[in-house]
Amino acid sequence: MSLAPSTLVPCEDIQGRLDEYINTCDSAALRESMPFWDFLWSPLNRTGIQQLIVPGGGKTRTAKLIYEQRILESEVDTTSSCDLVCEATTERGNLSATYEIDCSGYVAEEKITPTDWREICTPNSVLFERKLQKLIDAVVRKSATGLTTQAASLLGGWASDVSGVNGSDQLVINTLKPSTSDINPGFMQDIDFAAMQSGYCNGKVIFGQPQLSKAYGTLQAGCCSAQGVDVRAMLDAYNTAVLYDYRVAAAAGATISWMVMPQALQPIYLTMNDNDIPLQGANYYKAVIYDSKSGLPLDLVISDNCGVISMLVTARVKLVSLPLDLFAPGDRMEGVNYFAAIKVTNT
Repeated sequence: MSLAPSTLVPCEDIQGRLDEYINTCDSAALRESMPFWDFLWSPLNRTGIQQLIVPGGGKTRTAKLIYEQRILESEVDTTSSCDLVCEATTERGNLSATYEIDCSGYVAEEKITPTDWREICTPNSVLFERKLQKLIDAVVRKSATGLTTQAASLLGGWASDVSGVNGSDQLVINTLKPSTSDINPGFMQDIDFAAMQSGYCNGKVIFGQPQLSKAYGTLQAGCCSAQGVDVRAMLDAYNTAVLYDYRVAAAAGATISWMVMPQALQPIYLTMNDNDIPLQGANYYKAVIYDSKSGLPLDLVISDNCGVISMLVTARVKLVSLPLDLFAPGDRMEGVNYFAAIKVTNT
């Protein structure tokens, strides 16, 4: 009679992270493409107003910027006299724009229980860092969506002598030739000329609409050489960055893109953990941390309630633009704030 058991010893569970064995681009922590957000926080764009409104101290802020409108040509008189005019009669004031940041923001949180620390097959330090990074990523993505939504209400217009502008202050562009699927290479010149007429003096970047992005991409591939067009020379001349952003496409609409001059839009922020109150106690820790890609400051709070750890990451951020009355009523530049809409119709 055999003493061998009738069952086999079961194999131990084998655990591993999906991304270690199957290439999924680390789906839980994937930092998606956010061109509009990245532009806003880039060194090319960040300047000026945030230096005034975000000096620290954890206080809500109000900044007032003073500016003057240019003098209209209609206010310039003619003279036929050789005598000197020694007395002026016109007084001109100035204007101000107010920018405020308050405590409104976005917060992501997660609780970790003592059981989580004991049972998960991950070193505790790795578990903490991974969960913190996921919270940061979620808050940044939510902030990117929020700022893009805010941008839709900040759009200005085009100079009055720009042709092809509809009643919604959108520059209407055809990227295709009429009744064909052939690229209209002249659409780049239409956009560049409109920008020049509207005084864009510091370059321009276009975000959003798929058709416009695809048209620029097709031209970069040299689509139109058979038409006698030197595509590379055109791209070098117009030097325009065109980037698809699904958040902009959602906020602007299916056929609309946004063109912005660097430094015309500014993200401003507020942090509460730098206000000189105690940042560490027996059961809590508070700090200002930074998104590693954009540099956005974030409030971090960690608290311990009898072994239950709470982690909270908060962003308080807002988008502001140049004022719409930068130019006086009657000026051909009235309504220009260097952030405007482009509509692709292809009709």
